[in-house]
Amino acid sequence: MSRKQSLLWELKATPSSTSSFLFGTMHTWNEASFQVLDALSPFIESTNYYFAEYDLSETTAAYETNPFLLPNQLSLKQLFSEKRYTKIRNSLLKAFEVDINAFQQFYPIVVVNQVTQQVLQQQDARSLDGELWKKAAVLGLERKGVETLDEQIQTLHAIPLSLQLKQLKEVSQNVKKYRQQILRLSAIYLNQDIHTLYKITKKQSGALRKLLIYERNEIMADRIVETIKQESIFVAIGAGHLSGQRGVIHLLKKRNISVKPVKIFERAFLPEIS
Repeated sequence: MSRKQSLLWELKATPSSTSSFLFGTMHTWNEASFQVLDALSPFIESTNYYFAEYDLSETTAAYETNPFLLPNQLSLKQLFSEKRYTKIRNSLLKAFEVDINAFQQFYPIVVVNQVTQQVLQQQDARSLDGELWKKAAVLGLERKGVETLDEQIQTLHAIPLSLQLKQLKEVSQNVKKYRQQILRLSAIYLNQDIHTLYKITKKQSGALRKLLIYERNEIMADRIVETIKQESIFVAIGAGHLSGQRGVIHLLKKRNISVKPVKIFERAFLPEIS
């Protein structure tokens, strides 16, 4: 039996409930994001509250305390040998126009995220998350987060620094492969193949999948259920959280929520992978 694939799902706590919606977003932006954004507008407008993974308005305040900075005034220059640091910098600068010098006080995962955004956005500083957040404001919806920013920061800090350094090094050594992987993920996303996205996310998370996926899915499912029993909401979380036996869709069904796929466009506009 084929799996139902969609980025958008209708949720109902009871048959007579007003519809809520669950959407699998991506944390970056490319040209095809315009199509997704336009298609979602009527569904967002039909609800009373908009929920992102976390309240994006908290981000500015969070930067005042620099939660993404390495602890104890460490820098990436200190964590790599001088020769290795120079190789990483030259590689990322040449391939992605990302200068690691500008991020050397930050956790390595922040640098990798900058590279990922550069592959997809091509100097466009927006993200689909951010544009949906702004769209909800224009439509007059109250906006909240399924998780708190503090919870997301705690998850970041729980990822071993050694693994983050290893990932950054591997990206710099395999720039063509990494670019192709990101563009492939974008194509899979726009084909609304959430199960393949889940499998890739699970594989990439490795031993951290419990921390990064499973535990967070349980929390998000519980909070969605609690809220849709009271209000009509539109929820946008990372698409990798939707599918799988421990994914949010399955967890909502286990909590007796009706979950049905909604078609939002006929075909995907796929990016070229070179």
